[in-house]
Amino acid sequence: MCTVGPIMCSMWLNSAWLVRVNGPDAAPLYKFLKANKPGLFGSRIKWNFTKFLVDKNGKVINRYATATTPFSFEKDIQKALEEEPSDSQTKKEEESSDSQK
Repeated sequence: MCTVGPIMCSMWLNSAWLVRVNGPDAAPLYKFLKANKPGLFGSRIKWNFTKFLVDKNGKVINRYATATTPFSFEKDIQKALEEEPSDSQTKKEEESSDSQK
């Protein structure tokens, strides 16, 4: 549900449809996700709503099929949220916050 107004929702939804997830023109994010967690049929995303779980360090933990509901892997999400980031990730975050001061 959009809480910022119909114009913003319309803009967001329209731009979301333009992201390519397969092929040579796929967005870099999806190339990264698929390379790190191929599915049953290779790296290609077969259908809408394929889900990826990424930890605080940027490591792809798992890939979930279209029909998989987020509630079914809630424990995986909670576990990922409870884990501490690696030292290198913590340093990057500290450097980022220092540069913003």
